[in-house]
Amino acid sequence: MTPSDLSRRGWVLGNGSCDLAHCVVDGQIRSCRDISGVLVRATHVAPEDLGHIVEPERRYVATEMTAFLIHWLTQLACPVLNRPGAACLGGPGWHPEHWAVMATRVGLEARPVQRQVDFEPAETVTTSEGTRAVTIVGERAFGDGSLPLHEKAIALARLAHTDLVRFVFGGDQRLVRADPFPLPNDPEIEQAVLATLTGQ
Repeated sequence: MTPSDLSRRGWVLGNGSCDLAHCVVDGQIRSCRDISGVLVRATHVAPEDLGHIVEPERRYVATEMTAFLIHWLTQLACPVLNRPGAACLGGPGWHPEHWAVMATRVGLEARPVQRQVDFEPAETVTTSEGTRAVTIVGERAFGDGSLPLHEKAIALARLAHTDLVRFVFGGDQRLVRADPFPLPNDPEIEQAVLATLTGQ
């Protein structure tokens, strides 16, 4: 589904009933009950995604499309990775500072978050060697690290109401960053994502 599909005729919300609800995918009208799962790959609809809308109206239309999709994705009965937050299409939409604070609630430590406001271009921030990545899919953890680290990573994902997220930890096991839109480019992770989306 792309933003242009949201501009096509055929959408029916169905008052919460999948039997009555319809959507448009790849230009084709489909029943929502035929959707086995949804993998969300965007935080919002951006004005630059709406080349088919006249330029003065793009920002307004993008905001309305985002609000509509948040409602639609929340109402779907099928598995959704990740369900929208209050202002984000995929997950809670937390900033790094928020992830750092919430990490402490599950027994993790986080690296201090530093921000720089300057007129000069900021230097590229690189992750130091010795980091380890842990990807959470539902209640399963994949990647490096000990069992206790995996358990805490699962607990943090659960706290964020996020079923798909990649955490990067430093060698000191402190949280470096969280990515709610990881690429499922590992065969084992890909299979876990597909199994979750199809309810297997």
